[in-house]
Amino acid sequence: MISLAAAIAVTLSGAPPAKSGLPQGYVLLDRVEATVDSKVITRYELERALRPFAVQASAIVDDAEREKWYADKRKQVLDEQISGILLQEEAGKLELRVTPEDVADHLAGIKAENGWDDTQLLAAIQQQGFPTLSAYTEHVEKEMLRTQVLSLRLAPRIRPSQDDVERQFLRETEGGTTFEQVRAWHIQIKVPAIGTPDQLRELAERAERVRELAANGTVPFQELAAQYGEEQAADGDLGWFGRCEFDPEFERAAFDVPTGEVSKVVQTRFGFQIIRIAERRRVPLPDAQRVKRCIRMTQELDNRMAAYDSFMNELRLSHHVEVK
Repeated sequence: MISLAAAIAVTLSGAPPAKSGLPQGYVLLDRVEATVDSKVITRYELERALRPFAVQASAIVDDAEREKWYADKRKQVLDEQISGILLQEEAGKLELRVTPEDVADHLAGIKAENGWDDTQLLAAIQQQGFPTLSAYTEHVEKEMLRTQVLSLRLAPRIRPSQDDVERQFLRETEGGTTFEQVRAWHIQIKVPAIGTPDQLRELAERAERVRELAANGTVPFQELAAQYGEEQAADGDLGWFGRCEFDPEFERAAFDVPTGEVSKVVQTRFGFQIIRIAERRRVPLPDAQRVKRCIRMTQELDNRMAAYDSFMNELRLSHHVEVK
């Protein structure tokens, strides 16, 4: 961020009056999109953050629809930038720190996962809109601080009560006697840790095409899994499982799919998933405490977004935030 004065204008002796309404002798360098206390978000910073979405916008053929999509995305990104500043301020109050070693470990993990060297990593982050490695490093540090703040501030808000857990436990286990399981196949299309907009778009489109083939039954699901899937089982067979055995978003989608049908494309931290539920059954409850822990985790996940929205609204009210 830069100071308000530097963001708005610079003195140029003898310059004609600016059409923007600035006093004579000043010329507009950048526009201020929002202020958070003494910090500003400039148009340049906002447009730079929007750069990775340009490909998605260009894929929308209808002019009016594209303009609306871009306006909504612009508002979303600006809100995220405002939230980022507020969370940085909160991190300062809490005296939280992210060390250079923490950031280096994160970057090393990305390189190891993708088999990249330093040059390939730099190329990938530049495709995401970060001009230099230091710019991306700064972004990673802010995101790690943000995670720390949210972990500390949201934990008391998302923790469900014992009564809430007990009520759901009795409802889902038929009074503490049985446990639901599903038998599923899935097709996983992995997404790279740092993916370009073009890559993400191509992978999302591929997942939708595969899902259509799976849903209309023209090709057996197992064959599609063998051809397109990127998981350990060649045919995508996950066998029987209950809750709290896989990624929470994956399980939520799996247990919502009617028997014999195929899910919509589900995006998890592992990539795009397509799920087919073959059978359902109820089995004797194996471990009541394990099921209760699972229910508690699910309720925390459900509470997280509401708690985040509430917390961010409180932060906005406690700071001077103005969108131009």
